[in-house]
Amino acid sequence: MEIFMEVLIIFAVVMVYLCTDCHGLMCYKCENERNNFLCVGEYNLKQCDSGFDTCQTTVSYSEVSEQLSIIKTCTKNSSCHLQIKEHSESVPCDQTGSSWICTTCCNEDACNLNTATSKASFSFVLSYMNIFLYLSIKCII
Repeated sequence: MEIFMEVLIIFAVVMVYLCTDCHGLMCYKCENERNNFLCVGEYNLKQCDSGFDTCQTTVSYSEVSEQLSIIKTCTKNSSCHLQIKEHSESVPCDQTGSSWICTTCCNEDACNLNTATSKASFSFVLSYMNIFLYLSIKCII
């Protein structure tokens, strides 16, 4: 009976290890959203296809549209870092120009929760504050 329990425990440990490797990376995904709050809902957390090992967040600003655009997706690590290199981004990303693009890459489940810039993060915080205030007022009334 003792050997059976040891074998069962070893089997369980191996299965847990295999299942955590086979499920694939989970990243937040959204296209051209104007604030981070719209990108990080539970419904936005998606499993990446096989071969994608990196979560990417790209935030861009255009002086023409005067709007932020946030894109979160699954990609390959080499592609993500190539995009950073293409835009000659420094860390932290330079947001002083009239138009800019900031990209971040990460390799853990749900790691692209935050944005690549402080401006988009500020927008995210404002969204949460608005919801909190609305709920607070609704509870008082």
